[in-house]
Amino acid sequence: MTTGEEVFEEAYRALKIRVSDSSSEAAQASAIHTLGAVTFFGGADSTETEEVMEFLLLIASSDGEHVNAPDSGPVVTAALQEWGFLATKFADMEDISYNAMAVFEDQLDSSILSVQIAAGENVALLYEKSFTPLEEDEDPEDEGLPCEWGAFQRQNWAHRYDACVSGDFALKSKLQALGTSSVKYMAKDNKKDLHRTFRDILHSCEHPWRGPRYSTAVDMERGLYLGHRLALRQGKQLLFMVDRWWKLLRYEALKRILAGGFITHYKLNEHVMEAIPTCLEAPETF
Repeated sequence: MTTGEEVFEEAYRALKIRVSDSSSEAAQASAIHTLGAVTFFGGADSTETEEVMEFLLLIASSDGEHVNAPDSGPVVTAALQEWGFLATKFADMEDISYNAMAVFEDQLDSSILSVQIAAGENVALLYEKSFTPLEEDEDPEDEGLPCEWGAFQRQNWAHRYDACVSGDFALKSKLQALGTSSVKYMAKDNKKDLHRTFRDILHSCEHPWRGPRYSTAVDMERGLYLGHRLALRQGKQLLFMVDRWWKLLRYEALKRILAGGFITHYKLNEHVMEAIPTCLEAPETF
């Protein structure tokens, strides 16, 4: 991440073997996260990245059995998280979306909170990618709402394809249920995280042109929605606004790697700065 050295071809085989070694569940999950970082920053091309994503999807769809880790929460969570991280590299996910969405919808039924959240965030990402900003020669499909403002007005976005090929009623019903779940086995703080996260995910699935943590509370002075409320700051300095799901997934991945060193890398490491632009931009394309 610091040097930009292209180590993917050298590391891929060794990491894939380690992911399948069931002698340590924690090491399997760590190897998956390392594989995601090496693929993203280590010089993998689009074909190689898609191959890694297929491997990660197999892990998730088999509940870990594909790598000898059946029903392992840490392993399945890691696979879902790194799939989402790598998916942010692609501008168009239409050919990948349908099979992946079925896996994520299935994992929403997991009893493990981290698996549910990682699957849900990937669902939101795929819905987000089904809408892109209008081209200069395109007319608005919808006038939008009077309270919307800035780049995230409906009229600025075009629906390119259906994110969920089988229809999204059942999926959205499941997201809504998770946002109001009253399961008794879950700790109070975990339940709060579950509700907040899935209300947010559902909102973005219903309004894919809006990113995470979008508030529809109205500023009475301006008569406009408050909009995106998730920002990374250092003191009073705004580093960047998390206004897209792809930015959130990249930020979460970088935090897993850099932990308390994230701010230093964000300010001094060009590879990290390039990974999370400060303005609304399309993801990097191969």
